[in-house]
Amino acid sequence: MKKLTLWFSALPLWASVAGGLSVSCRPSATEGDTLVCTALAPLDRWGGQGVSAPYAGRIGQALVVAGGCNFPDVPAADGGGKVFYRDVWRLPAPADPSSRWEHVGECPVAAAYGVSVTVPQGLICIGGTDGHRSLDGVWLLRPDGVRGYAADSLPSLPVGLDNAAGAWCAGAVYVAGGQTDGAPSLRAYRLAWPGGTRWEEIPVPPGGARLQPVAMAVGSRFYLMGGYVPPSDGEPGRLQPGGCVYDTVMGRWSETAALMLPGDTLPRALVGGVGAVSPDGRRLLVAGGVDAGRFLRAVNRPLLLKQARAEGNDTLADRLEAEGKDYLRHPVAWYRFSECLLSYDPTSDSWQLLGRNPRLARAGAALVSWEDRWYVVNGENKPGIRSGDVSLFVLPLSVRGR
Repeated sequence: MKKLTLWFSALPLWASVAGGLSVSCRPSATEGDTLVCTALAPLDRWGGQGVSAPYAGRIGQALVVAGGCNFPDVPAADGGGKVFYRDVWRLPAPADPSSRWEHVGECPVAAAYGVSVTVPQGLICIGGTDGHRSLDGVWLLRPDGVRGYAADSLPSLPVGLDNAAGAWCAGAVYVAGGQTDGAPSLRAYRLAWPGGTRWEEIPVPPGGARLQPVAMAVGSRFYLMGGYVPPSDGEPGRLQPGGCVYDTVMGRWSETAALMLPGDTLPRALVGGVGAVSPDGRRLLVAGGVDAGRFLRAVNRPLLLKQARAEGNDTLADRLEAEGKDYLRHPVAWYRFSECLLSYDPTSDSWQLLGRNPRLARAGAALVSWEDRWYVVNGENKPGIRSGDVSLFVLPLSVRGR
């Protein structure tokens, strides 16, 4: 590994935090097990708000969050510009509600929408975007006994990649989905870990493009779940209804069941959601993300507007234009972000609702899983509005394996 001349100070700069850090977060509905939640110190040091799509993971006993983006000055609804950050923050005792965030340095680049993979050596940060281009850089944020933290450069991706997903699986880090400079990526890659010197391309995942999927690994299998196909060549965008799994031993992909529960009319949208493997290692857990209907309407509105104008349907076109102008101005509840915790059982190839909690209703949040605990950091409450909340969830007994 080539070492960057970039070091992170171990001396903390204390983040300002609000009171009420031990507030209990009870579920908003009674389906499934109770999701016990504690509000931790907020991370809202960017214009009084949090960020979306940062890198995040576990380093030693600390929770670490790096990069991300928001609209700190003028809101997105008023045409504000998105700002990307380099800040690295650490919560030294994340299970303790009295623990405070420490600013411990900066990333090599201001970026968001990359892939984060926690490994025993530290946190691997892969790709992302700086707002202008997709990034191919890969680096390991690791502890250093003298200076606190160091960033080591790792082999670059074959192409720049953002809005992808990845996981550490069977001796390698896998990355798939996402896009390269706005064009959907259909490829998947892996880097042997530790010690890999180059990214190797693996077979193409089935089903086409997957922007903003969720990835997890169980044993020797790498799962790529959900995501969406953007509009292209006059065809509307669509959700990926299910997922696919790569068997690292056999070297081949297979598809999984649609992400639907009884009564659903559309697949659940994992776009902007988070996921991890259950503590018992038997199931995949996913939470948060956008509402399928609201999301598809927004993604496809420019195409529908173009078609309406071409057909001379001014009434429809005017309505679509008005919808577009108002889209960012609705109250939070209108967007219907998912507050559900869902479980996928690979053995039965089926989905189950485990429970709900309003603090899961985010898109673009960071998730760090730690045994039977989930740390959900920041993300959007609604498009363009970042939350500074940090929540500690204790997972239901049914998936703890104890």
